[in-house]
Formats: sequence, C-alpha cells, structure tokens
Amino acid sequence: MKKIALGAITNYINSIHPFINFIANARAYGYKLDKLIICYSHGYKSEVLERLKQTVDVDLVQLNYDPEFRNELKNFGLSKKEIDFFLRTPEFDYHKLIPYGKRRNLVLLKALITEPKLDYLFFIDTDVNPSLLMSADGRTKTINFFGRHLSYLKKENVVITTSDYSGYYIIPPLEFKGVKKLLTGLQKRKAYKRVKNLENNLSLANPKQNQIRKTNKILGGNHALDLSYIKKISPYYSTSYIYNGIFYLGRGEDTLLGLEVPDKKHQIIDIDTLIFHDLYGNFPKKPDIRDENVQKRLFYACTGWLGRNPFLNWYLKEKNLISREKFKKRYKTQKNALKIGAPLLAKYTKNDDFNLLPNIFSAAWLQLDQMVENYENLSKNWNSVTDKIIERSKK
Repeated sequence: MKKIALGAITNYINSIHPFINFIANARAYGYKLDKLIICYSHGYKSEVLERLKQTVDVDLVQLNYDPEFRNELKNFGLSKKEIDFFLRTPEFDYHKLIPYGKRRNLVLLKALITEPKLDYLFFIDTDVNPSLLMSADGRTKTINFFGRHLSYLKKENVVITTSDYSGYYIIPPLEFKGVKKLLTGLQKRKAYKRVKNLENNLSLANPKQNQIRKTNKILGGNHALDLSYIKKISPYYSTSYIYNGIFYLGRGEDTLLGLEVPDKKHQIIDIDTLIFHDLYGNFPKKPDIRDENVQKRLFYACTGWLGRNPFLNWYLKEKNLISREKFKKRYKTQKNALKIGAPLLAKYTKNDDFNLLPNIFSAAWLQLDQMVENYENLSKNWNSVTDKIIERSKK
C-alpha cells in the first residue's frame, strides 16, 4: 500500500487543529496517514503534541536546532555544509523570521529520507480545513480530501495536484480611486475584480468540482506531491530582504515549483477542490479594511509581493518567458503605479505604514542580486542532496 504523509509549517504548534481535522478526514474515507511532518520554528505545547501522537506518527523538524534530523541527514551522506545550508537560518537569531520556502524544504527533505519510503506528501496550512465553503454564512461541505487528490496524482506523469481556496481573498474589498494603481504596483492587477466589492471578494466552492485542468499555479496550503518524481520536484524558494533594518519575507515559495514542473511530459493538475481557508480566523465575519488586523495582514501581504516580484520577473526573463524589455518595463510601470496607489491607500485607511510601500519596493529591487545568489545556492545544494538521496535508495 502506498504511504502518505501530511506536511505543514508553523511558528508554534499550539493547537491540534487543523491537523486533527485532516487526520479524521483521512480515516473517514479509508485512508491511513503514515506520517505527520511539521516544521516549526518557535515552540510547541507538549499536551498538543501528545494528543497528535495518539492519532498519528508525528515527526517534528525544528529550524536552526534539530540534532536528530541533522544526524539523519548526515547518515544519508549530506555534508556538514549542506546540512547547515538547509537547517540554519542566521537571520532567525536576530529577526525571528524564516523564509517560507526554507520551511517547506525541510518538510520535503524529511519526507524524502523517511524510511520506510513515503510515496505522497500533502501540504496544508494551519488555517485551512478539509471542507468546501458553500455559502457566505459559513455552510460547508465535507469532502474526501485525500481521495480527491490521489485520484489524479496516481495518474501517469502527474507530479503535483493542487487547487485554490474557498473563503475571502487575501486583499480585502477596497474602494478608493487608486485601487488599480496599487494593484499594478503589486503585480496583482488581475485581482481587481476580487477586491472591488465584498461579493466578489468571497470565493465559494463549486459543488460539482468538475473544472479539472492543467496548471502552473500551486497553492501552498492545498497541494500534494508524488515523491517518486524526486528529480522533477524543484525546491521551494522564497525571497527575503531588509528595509530600514526590518527583515521582510517574500511570498510565493510555491511559484517557481509551479513554473519548473510542467513540460511536454510532466503535469500539475488543478483538481477544482477549493478547501475552506479561514483567512482571518473569524469567518463568517466580513473583512473590513478599517479593522486593524485586516490592515496589518494586507500590509504584510503587500511587502510579501514586493519581495517576490523582483526575483520572479528576473526568473521569467532568464527563462525567456518575458523579454528583457518587458522586464524593464514592469519595473518602471510598477514603481510609478505604486507611487500613486500607496499614498492613496494610506489616506483611505488612515494608516501611514502604506506610505512606506514605494520605498520598500525600491529596497527589494536593490537586493535582487542577493536573491538570485540565494536561489542559485539553493539549486546547487538541492541537486546535490537529491542525488545523494537517490543513490542511498538504491542500496
């Protein structure tokens, strides 16, 4: 029987949810979860961990300090330099933040070296549930989450299955004159329809789930990987950068994976299973931009996109997916648009933090060379490590 692992990343493990929800979902539909792999950075509650261990075999990976995992990697032939590259994040000691991609890679590495061998790895986030949101008042429909993914993941040449979320969009409804300028500056212009009113801001699931298609867009909290395609699965990568002494995390650690996998043979399939994402943790309460928590979430989403975009556009240029001229034009267009849109957002929200966005944009672009170097180092180390894992599996 194929072996399945559930993976997640978090700062603290302080609740059995949503892990217990997915464990129960698997059992309800006749699937056995062989592992729950959680990469955490700050800490966990012992009683929560013990409760989870009563229901599933749990493997924890602690960022920066995990002697047991370090020894496991060493036994697989990884050098001290390679182990330090994946496990250590010097910025954490000072900023207490770790790039999302680095976290996911540790879960993936743990899954790849687990013995007996795991076949499939499912990634969820801590604010999703194995159900479909069907109405604005919170009515949900339980689904066969694992079976839904596996019915497509088991097909030939399918490397990854994924889908979007149901729930409110990450950018709340915005009604001010410069919304389109703001979105252009964030490279999110296509999201305008989602943010122009409350009705469009809410995504409900399609009960028929029949819009199956190939895709290159992966959602971090709703995707599954066939681990037999170890050399086709590129590492997760997300940027980080500093502005005015503050460490910011770029979004989109799954973006490059979505662009790397599809080719004439290998596929990523969108399974049209929009699991419920409770973005603010208070659904069905409607998001209101006047709410301090909503503003804070929007601000860090903006800084995340501003950190992602320089590298993403560089990558698209290097892969000849956009021209050099378009690369330069995007920079100029986004910079000018943000200079207009950000101050209008600050005025609209009465929050001066949004006035910082144009300067943060410039700071991120100035650190593009470092982002590229980090990516190239990751690719080099990942290729070396996966070669060693494959070689070990032959013995």
